[in-house]
Order: sequence, then C-alpha cells, then structure tokens
Amino acid sequence: MSNPRTARKLQYLLGLAFLLALAFGLQQILVTMGEEAGKNRFPMHVLFKSAQGIRPGSQVKYRGVVVGKVKRMHLDEGDDRVRVTLSLLREARVLMTGKTQVWIVRPRLAGWAGELSGLDTLIRESYLRIRCPKGGRILPPGSELLGLERPPKALRETQLEDPKVGDLIATVVLAESFGLRPGVPVRFRGMPIGELRSVELQPGGGAVIAKFRVARSYRSVVKEDSKVWVARPILRGNLLTGATVDNLAAILQPALAVGGGGIASLPAADGHQFRAEAEPPKGVPEILPPPKGGNKSQEMEPGKWLEPIVDVKYRAIEKDLFQDDSLKAVGKGILYRRGSDFFVLCPRSLVDGSFVLEGSFFDRIQIAEERIRIKLQDGRILPVRRVWVSPKDDLAVLEVQGGGTKVHLKKAGLYLDFTKKDRLEPKDLAKQERGVFLHEGPRFFGLIGIARAKPLSRRVVSFSEVPAVFRPSK
Repeated sequence: MSNPRTARKLQYLLGLAFLLALAFGLQQILVTMGEEAGKNRFPMHVLFKSAQGIRPGSQVKYRGVVVGKVKRMHLDEGDDRVRVTLSLLREARVLMTGKTQVWIVRPRLAGWAGELSGLDTLIRESYLRIRCPKGGRILPPGSELLGLERPPKALRETQLEDPKVGDLIATVVLAESFGLRPGVPVRFRGMPIGELRSVELQPGGGAVIAKFRVARSYRSVVKEDSKVWVARPILRGNLLTGATVDNLAAILQPALAVGGGGIASLPAADGHQFRAEAEPPKGVPEILPPPKGGNKSQEMEPGKWLEPIVDVKYRAIEKDLFQDDSLKAVGKGILYRRGSDFFVLCPRSLVDGSFVLEGSFFDRIQIAEERIRIKLQDGRILPVRRVWVSPKDDLAVLEVQGGGTKVHLKKAGLYLDFTKKDRLEPKDLAKQERGVFLHEGPRFFGLIGIARAKPLSRRVVSFSEVPAVFRPSK
C-alpha cells in the first residue's frame, strides 16, 4: 500500500509543475503577440513647439482612420521643442514622406469672430492628424518630421507664426490700445494681410506702440503715406434721431486696418512708423485699376533672399558595453532646392559619427539615436536626415523634413557649382579648417574635409561627387 503523504507530495509537485508550465506558456504567447504587434508597427518622431492636448496613448488619424498612437513625449534638449514619438501601423508607411504634415487637433478659435475648429475634441480627447501631399519620398522608420503648430490652410495658431524673410515689420502710434492684442489681423480693404505682433506703452506713457507684420506677398500695398486706423464699432447719432453703428463686424474682434496711399507712392520700408488716424476714413474705398502687367505677384525686393548658408547641429549616442558616449557636432551647410524639395550639402564628418570614429574587431562602432537639425537665417529650426553620403570622401546630402516648409532662395546655379574639381596645394591645405566651403567668386564648388577616422587630416572634396538625382534642377 502506498504512503498517503508521498502521494500528496507527488500531487503537489505535479500541480506546481503544471502551473509553472502554464505560466511559461502564457509568457511565450504574450511575447509572441508582442513581437507580432511590433512587426506590424514602426516608430516616427514629430517635433512641436507645444504638445498641448495630447498624451501617450493619444490617437493618430489619417482621413478619420486611426493609423497609430502616441508612444511617448519628452522635451528635446537644447532645441526648445517637444519630441513626440509615434507608433504607427505598418500600412501607414506610404503616408510618411518628406512632405507629410502632422498637427494636433484640439478646439481652436481664431479670435472671437473667427472660425472654430476641432469641435469633436470638446467631448473626446485631442489627437494627431496627418496629411500627405503628393510628391514626397517615403521616409525610413525612426525619421523626424516638423509638426505644424496650426492646421494647414485653416485656423491661426495660438502662438504667432515666425516672420519670414521679406515680410514687412512696421509700427503704429496709437492714442490708446482700443482692445488690440497680439494676433489680431491687419486688414487691407477687408482682407487679412498680416497680424499684430505686440502692443506696448511708449516709454513715459505718452502713447501706445503697436508692432505689426504684413506678409511678403502684400507688402507692396502698404505705402509710406498709407492711413492706419483701428477697425472697431463706432456709434453715430442717438436713439431719438436715429443711430447707426459703423464696423459692426468688429464688435467681437477689433482689427488694425490699412488703406489709402498714392499709386505712385513708395512702399513702406521695414521699421516705418505710422501715426494712427483718430477715425476710419469715410466712404467706400476707391476701386483702382489693376497694375500694369496683370495681377501677377511681385518678386521679392533685392536683398530679401534667404541666405543659403545654414547652421547644422548633430547629436547621437555611441553604444558601448560599459558606458554609452554622447556625440555632438556643430558646423555649416549649404541649403538648396530641387523641385519642391530642399537639401543641404555639408561634410559627412559633421553628421555621421561612424565616419569620424575608428572601430576594431573587438570594439565595433554602433551609432544610435541620431538627430540632425538645421537653423535657417530667419531662425527656423528644421529636422533633416541623411539621404546620401560619399563612399570615399567627406561629403553628405541632407533632406529637409519640414512638411510644407516655404523657403525663398535664389536659384542654386547662382551659388553652387557641381562641375569644378580643383585641388588645393598641400601646403595650403594643411592650414585650412575642416568644414570650410571653397568658392570661386559667389559660387561654392567644394569643402575642406577629412579622411575617414582621421580628424587631423585634410582633403579637398568636390561637389561633383554628388549624384545627379540630388543636384538642383536646371
């Protein structure tokens, strides 16, 4: 007869073994499901000035269909941005191109009298929305995009848009503020042509000084002798004899209005100061004949082009067995356009840590978390990515990742030469600094680079190495 205590112990052991096997099986199922889920998703990063309204778990939508979610958010060190990491479905790969636009959908009101959008987020949480204009190249997973701070072709953002090269910046002296505040529109014949940037008391309190911006495409309508006034409701008459209200549409939102000015008058220059009219001009504005040559938009004034030289900033992590090392580099690049896309020429040693460091069989170079940014002359900071590197020389081409970014540049042929292959003498070469651009007159044709993994070396790298597919269109 068997011992009951031994039988019970055997039952306990068998039960414990069954539970362990069950737990192990469940773990394997969860791991497998997680791996399958991971295979069906890919990461992307979006930079915002403000990520107000979204959180980890917020949805990402395209044409109303959920194509992913926000995985994590954190401040991007040194660039005054919020870096939002997205986890997107694999089928959304075709939507992630260099022209893709991403913005946050939340309730927005463009002034009390403006258009209201994002109403669906009043009862549901905010989400990210993407739009994919045609013509962009599909980006690899993990790329960065510049997020829009406002919906495209829609409402004003809560934070004012940065002025662009060629915009008119002027001021007006007012007797009082009349309720004006930054962000209210500047109107010409009732059409918005810009916005108010700031409203401040003049030193000593004698007046109010308001700074305003007029978009580059409209600055020709603002003349030196133009009249400026505040468009606000004005009550005329009384209840007994009859009262009328002028500018009733401005009862919810006053605006700064510009009008008048002779046809032959000179356009106002940057920094011009106007004195506001006490009352709006009476009567309907005169209908003027169209300018000669039709209604084509005028070209930007000479000297208002954006400089092609940009600042390039690189950050990455070199993976190591014991302690990871931080890689940082700052230098210059040359911005140019090919069709509707923008590219930057720069040394490869500036934007590729694996080109500078020397590895070995026992210590292989592993670079991770690369981030490359450029800073334009007007202060805008845009993410870029490497799209081509020279297999033998210190040269790289970066593509700007700012979907919808507008940059006013001269034709690249005026400042870039992809045919010249001149070499400097060794004695001159040794005195040059890495990253210096070589030019003949106004046209750049190459740069001073280094040999792979030899930071102290110097060599001349010609732009003729760049493949035709990344050269400016003729």
